[in-house]
Amino acid sequence: MNCENVQKILDGYANGSLSAEQTKLVDEHLLICKECLLESIALKELSLTIKSIPKAYPSKTFKKKILGRYEAEIKKKKSLFGAVLLSLPPIFITIFYFLFMIFLHLMNFPDDVESMIFQF
Repeated sequence: MNCENVQKILDGYANGSLSAEQTKLVDEHLLICKECLLESIALKELSLTIKSIPKAYPSKTFKKKILGRYEAEIKKKKSLFGAVLLSLPPIFITIFYFLFMIFLHLMNFPDDVESMIFQF
């Protein structure tokens, strides 16, 4: 394996996520390449340092506050969305009605549609 290939998978080597075959190839390369060996040591130290940092968890009150705000936003969006949906159909019906009436007027349709049908 050359340095370029090793550098691409060195982070996986440092945290132990490589396959046995890949690990063996990297080990062999590290025996002959001082630069990659130093990089590997630095990455392993970094990985160990990161693993040693204690996990932080939010308090229960923080979770409640965030969830409360989230639920309030969802309710607000649902009510706004619902109001828009409820107001749209009458608007569409009204617009369609006026457009249809204008169409009839422009086409000079008679008021009595039956008389138009029987003319044919």
